[in-house]
Amino acid sequence: GARVIADGAERVVREAGGEVRVRSEVASILVRDGRAVGVRLASGEELAAPIVISDAGARATFLRLLPPEVPIAFRPALERAERGMAHVSLYLGLSASPERLGVRGENFWIHDELDQDALWRRRGEVTAGKISHVYLSFPSMKDPHARAHTAEVVTAVDAADFQRWAGTAWKKRGAEYDALKERIADALLDLVERRLPGLESLVAYRELSTPLSTERFTGHPGGEIYGIPFGPERLDMPFLQARTPVRGLYLTGADGLMLGVCGAAMSGLMTAVAATGPATFRRVREAARALGASRATPTEALPSTAGMRA
Repeated sequence: GARVIADGAERVVREAGGEVRVRSEVASILVRDGRAVGVRLASGEELAAPIVISDAGARATFLRLLPPEVPIAFRPALERAERGMAHVSLYLGLSASPERLGVRGENFWIHDELDQDALWRRRGEVTAGKISHVYLSFPSMKDPHARAHTAEVVTAVDAADFQRWAGTAWKKRGAEYDALKERIADALLDLVERRLPGLESLVAYRELSTPLSTERFTGHPGGEIYGIPFGPERLDMPFLQARTPVRGLYLTGADGLMLGVCGAAMSGLMTAVAATGPATFRRVREAARALGASRATPTEALPSTAGMRA
């Protein structure tokens, strides 16, 4: 799962002499004489750094974390940009392996029609308990170290439908909000049960997250999970790149290149190259090839593009 990526990155950072902090919310980026020189935490502590790299997303970076007195010409364009995808995710703890239902670890995309644009327009029906499409995954079946069986059910929603609870505390949003979550969870399970009969009987635990959860834990406004939508308008936003107008400040992640896991990962590489020079790309490529060669079996021919697999 995603935790493995974070753990691997943390190991590399620590081995290089770096420090990794968790539960340390950044309140603002420190800028002096037009250059980013560190960050200030919500606790008031200041951390100095020769460069600052933000993967908090373009909106959070330029509209919230950078002080308003720092001139950013494209702030109005960011404020006008269409909101990205928000979602609800139903996390399930299962009492037994879903193999008994014929599942082998594959992902399921369950839609009640083929028109994807129509499905997107119907995302506002979710709060009424009407689910038109879901993504169903079984993370435990992909994880050899899993200690219990799990499943996740995800669907798109309109973040505006949850804004009436904006500003309320996590797990303390009130009875109406809790009832809404139960209604959505019931509808999600009902749709999945029709496709995989018997799954509901395996559910020992369930918990639903909403766009408010995403915003609280990631800082993405409105619970955007893919950043700025990747439509034609985004191609007219040349500021969505690694380098920013503030010296020493770099953008990475989905808004630094393109959405998706692979897009965010490649953005990390491009940001590293922008911050440290083109030789970094060559070093990464050589290391990737060496890693690929070390994992190949003696009789396995290594393709010329093996290094890019890493």
